[in-house]
Amino acid sequence: MERALRDNEARLRIFVEHAGDAFSLHEAGGNIIDVNQQACDSMGYTREEIIGRPAQKFGIGFSQEYERELITRLDRGEMVTFEAMNRRRDGVE
Repeated sequence: MERALRDNEARLRIFVEHAGDAFSLHEAGGNIIDVNQQACDSMGYTREEIIGRPAQKFGIGFSQEYERELITRLDRGEMVTFEAMNRRRDGVE
């Protein structure tokens, strides 16, 4: 069982790393805990510069109402996906 879980995790990691879209994984407090290379390339930061920082540092942001809705869904155990506009290192949105 544990080996199957590790194998699935490895397959998911390969899929995310080779995706054409930017992916980021956030912890409950809003800090980024992982990103794929596309996210790094599209924002102009290294992985080390992104991980551990608050997502708001890189994003344009959501309305408070929409953010509360996302948090409520996450608290219910739902997987939440959304699109966001990010700000590049050079300030371009």
